[in-house]
Amino acid sequence: MTIDTTVTLGALLNAFVILAGFIVAFVRVGGLLDLLSQRIQRLEHAVSSNTDLAARVARDPAVYTVIFEDANFRVIQAVRKKGVKDKPHSHLLPSAVYQVNDCKSRPYSADGKSVERDTKGGTSSATPITPSHAVENIGASDCT
Repeated sequence: MTIDTTVTLGALLNAFVILAGFIVAFVRVGGLLDLLSQRIQRLEHAVSSNTDLAARVARDPAVYTVIFEDANFRVIQAVRKKGVKDKPHSHLLPSAVYQVNDCKSRPYSADGKSVERDTKGGTSSATPITPSHAVENIGASDCT
């Protein structure tokens, strides 16, 4: 009895290619699961730090005021007077920001790092989920 080695070798190569495909697919799924896990951990950290919007307003009423709220939305007005630094807080959900007037501010991350930021009045921006930080008004007038 003779064995055709080309068929056997071809079958082995096909099996190897299929196996490599499965490995690539599992690595991609694993990467997506890692990304999802990291996002969940950031959200859990933000929630565990008890810094939701209501708590921020309650802790810093001189800066934050709820001006509208219903079952779907909460609109908060932030007024940082000249020289005022708000208390550390997080953004648990993505949000929209509308800058009423020109403002020069300095946001501080939880590790104390900061940068200067100039924002023009009449502009808007999207804010992603943000870990603990505080913002100081370093401009010549109130920031609204």
